Amino acid sequence: MNRFEMSRYQRKRLKNLQIDFYEIMMDNMEYEELLIHETVDFIKKHLKKYDMYIFSGSDQTELRMLFSGLGIDAYFISINGSPTPRKELVKYLSKHHNYDNDKVILIGDSINDYDSVKENDISFFGYNNREIEKLTDENLVENFPDVNVLSRK
Repeated sequence: MNRFEMSRYQRKRLKNLQIDFYEIMMDNMEYEELLIHETVDFIKKHLKKYDMYIFSGSDQTELRMLFSGLGIDAYFISINGSPTPRKELVKYLSKHHNYDNDKVILIGDSINDYDSVKENDISFFGYNNREIEKLTDENLVENFPDVNVLSRK
């Protein structure tokens, strides 16, 4: 067995952890207090003005169930996640929906979000992650009420 192969025990343990995570998520998906309310308020305020999508590294099926359970799935044109890599999801959006890249902004909190915009030549607003400041001189979002989504660097 090489270092990348899992033993039967490891595969079983991983499966059990996935089941545990799923159960925790399902038990907590009705708790609206887990949401960042300023973000939800921002989304509601701009819902009719902008097309909004979710691109995440999290499991797509679980994301969709979570968003549905929280009653926020209707705010988004689509909710997308793994197994499709985020870079591919962003690329698909631009190509298949004929969006002008100069008018597309990704608001994200991870290096993967940042890499996705660089590979797809769209603008980036970093949120809730100080490590992103080290990577970009682009827009950083301190709190959503102050975001001017029309401004781009």
